Order: sequence, then C-alpha cells, then structure tokens
Amino acid sequence: MDKSEYSVSYATSNENIIAVDAKGKVTARGDGQAKVFVAVTSNGFTRTEELVISAIDDTAVKEITLDISENMFVGETAKFSFTALMESKNRIPISEDVTYTYSSDGIVSVESGIVNALSEGTVRVTANAVFRDEPVSDYVDITVINHDGKKGSNIYTDE
Repeated sequence: MDKSEYSVSYATSNENIIAVDAKGKVTARGDGQAKVFVAVTSNGFTRTEELVISAIDDTAVKEITLDISENMFVGETAKFSFTALMESKNRIPISEDVTYTYSSDGIVSVESGIVNALSEGTVRVTANAVFRDEPVSDYVDITVINHDGKKGSNIYTDE
C-alpha cells in the first residue's frame, strides 16, 4: 500500500502522563496510566487501536542510603551498598565514581566499596558520588571489635 493511500494519527488520553507526537513517538511525563490511540484511515475507513501505557517517574530522589553492618569483627570484610531510593519506591544502585572517606586510619580500610576491619575502634565512613548530575553523600558509623572466638569472615574456630 502506497503511503498516499492511508493516514495515521495518534492521540493520548492524558497528556500529563503520556505524550505522543505526530510520528507516534511516546514520551512519559508523569506517574500513572494513559491510553495511546492509533488511528489508520484508508479509503474512507478508519481503524483505531488503543494501548494502555504505565509510566513511573523515577526522577525524584527520596533518599540516599549507605548500607553496611554497623558492627564488624577484626578481620571481617563487607561490601557497601550505596543506593538512591526514588519517590516511585525503586531503589537504584550508585556505583560509578563513588569515593569513600573515613575519619580514623588503622581501624578500617576501604577500596572499591569493600571495607576491611583492621583493628578495634569506631570510624565514620562517608560515601560521596554524583547521581543524576547532583552531588550525593551518606555516612555510617562502624564499630570494629575484637572477639577471641572470631577470626574474620564469620568463621568460628575452636582454638
């Protein structure tokens, strides 16, 4: 069928949620559901189809969190979880270009999001990054303790 023999048009039930242009490109504008209507007309006959599209606004950050156990034993290692909780309730990992700083040398070391408990004490570890062009940070206070029956990585020994 030659394009001159038919026409296609698009419409939406709610421009605030879903927009659709003259070429059928759909753009999410807000949270919710909207219908997109596609009408094809040829030889005086029109057929219309509708699609229901759900959109989630993942642009609004509700909270930034740095998660790790707040208590560790000397010799243990753990991995940080640095995430953005969005207004939509989606949790998005923040993993690119995260820098970690800590207030006391010798208690822990941190490399690539892995914390190593080295000696007894309490230390504040802060994670900093850029998320969606905005600087973000959070911190956690970690207490490292020495336990005679505990030797790293949650392994108990009889010694």
